[in-house]
This record gives sequence, structure tokens and C-alpha cells, in this order.
Amino acid sequence: MGVTGLLILLQMLLVNVKLVTPQRVCDRKVLDSYIRNAVDEAKVMNVPCQFPEDILLPEPSMNAEWRKLQISQQWDEVQEGFSLLTSAAPKITKFISECKSDISLQNFSIKVRNMKNILDRTNTKVETENTDRESKTFAARTLQQFYSVYKNFLQGKYRTVVLSICSNVKLR
Repeated sequence: MGVTGLLILLQMLLVNVKLVTPQRVCDRKVLDSYIRNAVDEAKVMNVPCQFPEDILLPEPSMNAEWRKLQISQQWDEVQEGFSLLTSAAPKITKFISECKSDISLQNFSIKVRNMKNILDRTNTKVETENTDRESKTFAARTLQQFYSVYKNFLQGKYRTVVLSICSNVKLR
């Protein structure tokens, strides 16, 4: 990497530029690759590791009640889900080390942040409503449960919301 490339990278880091381009926001291949990675990781993370406390995660199921919500309400719930996943990562990293496992969640946080950036870009055209609806959560006690919820959340609610917005609205 030359000096120019290093300067550009440094500038991007300093001004907090999002690397998600508009074309990638609604690119099904990009979305599906994140989900495919989560499915693959869930298979690898099938190691016994019991957590000493419940980890609150987003409820991954899309029941009839959830499907009836306005897209903006679904979007809000998925955003809250990413907040739960992000806040769970440091706790789970600690628990994994206590399980004497060599598994790392380092890439997990990066992937969650990238997927949240995609979701944030879809908000350019979503009118959010201030509702007092509380998102449902799931309490995970094992690493397998954590990855199962994460995978199902991406395959279900996340994918549904992003694709719904992309099909209804032409993003810039």
C-alpha cells in the first residue's frame, strides 16, 4: 500500500466514512453472503459453552403479530436487535474465554456493524414512527443458542426488512 492509499485509509478512519455504497445496500448477493457466513459460523460454533448468565438477544421469529407491523416498526425492531447483538458480544467473548475455548468473536462485531450500516442506509426513505412497542427478546444461555438466534434473526427479520424496503423504495 502506497503513501496515497495509507492517507486515504487514514482519512476514512478519521472522518468515519461508511464504506457501504448505495448499490450494495439493496444487493441481494451482499445480503445473502452475510447470512451465509452466519449460517457457516453457527455450524463452527457448535461447541459446549454454558454462559453464567442470560444474554438478551433479539427474538428471531417472525410471527403473525410481527408481520402485521408497519415496515418502520419492523425496521425499529431490527435496529434494537442489532443493539442487543452488539452489546452481547463483549460479554460472550468473556464467557467464551472462561469456557477455555479458542473461538473468537472478533469478526462478529465487524460483521454486525457492517450489517447495521446497510440497515442504516435503508433508513434514508423509511419514516419511523414513535411507538411504545417493546421489542421481544430471547435469553440465550449457551454459545449454540446465541449463534442460532443470530443466524435466524438475519435470515428472518433482517433480510425481510432490508428486502422489503429495497423493493418498495428506490434508494439513492
